[in-house]
Amino acid sequence: MTVRHATYDSGYGGSLPGGSQTFRRKPLAFALYRPIAFCGGEEEAAVTETMILWRPTGPAELELVRASGWKAWPPRLPDQPIFYPVLNEQYAIMIARDWNVPASGVGYVTRFEVDREYASRYPVQQAGGRDILELWVPAEELDEFNRHIVGLIEVVHEFRGDDAGDDGRV
Repeated sequence: MTVRHATYDSGYGGSLPGGSQTFRRKPLAFALYRPIAFCGGEEEAAVTETMILWRPTGPAELELVRASGWKAWPPRLPDQPIFYPVLNEQYAIMIARDWNVPASGVGYVTRFEVDREYASRYPVQQAGGRDILELWVPAEELDEFNRHIVGLIEVVHEFRGDDAGDDGRV
């Protein structure tokens, strides 16, 4: 059985599924595309190209993600018609640190991958400066969006009120 994993270097160590290899990953400025091969027996079953997205979040939403087994985003509240993952890690850090911390005492940045072909149905929205990029997923489409998440949602940064100047890396 052959399994190929693609990854990138982010400045801290970890292990690939099965714990067989170590790698270092590096923060990237924009969403990445990477192929992931899923194999069985001697033949490759399918290849999925993924898009890496980030989502700034507070503790209440993160607890709901945890309750899903780190596999899905919770339904939007009635006053939240759009789910907006972001394409830039630095933009996600800014939101978590500058908005989530004052609002709830803690802010998190999560990273997850979604099937690139599926994600392409949502045009990239420029919500401010040239690096302020988001996907806008209508709330009624979030369940389907969740079904196209590849792997688990992971927390990559945590910010608290006393973390001034800290990069929040977990």
